[in-house]
Amino acid sequence: MIMTGWKLWPFAHCVTYGLIPQQHRLLFVDTVEIVWVVLLSLFESRDHGQPQQGLAQQDANDLSQSLPSAAVATGDQAQSAEDTRGCPRDG
Repeated sequence: MIMTGWKLWPFAHCVTYGLIPQQHRLLFVDTVEIVWVVLLSLFESRDHGQPQQGLAQQDANDLSQSLPSAAVATGDQAQSAEDTRGCPRDG
């Protein structure tokens, strides 16, 4: 794509400064740029397809498997946890 850009932009600027009236040059260059960016985007998306959604799901699954299950301590479990840490108990 870099080589294509090297072919496009010199040609676009030759047309801009050789044929386009001064008051329309900015509009012409901006239009060529928008077309160029759309083409780059299309080629990039065609090369990669849509694996990013699959990767996001795979990353989420990997993360959920790597984290230990969190147990919520309530009631007597919380009291025994305080006892084992040596924290003073109220009362």
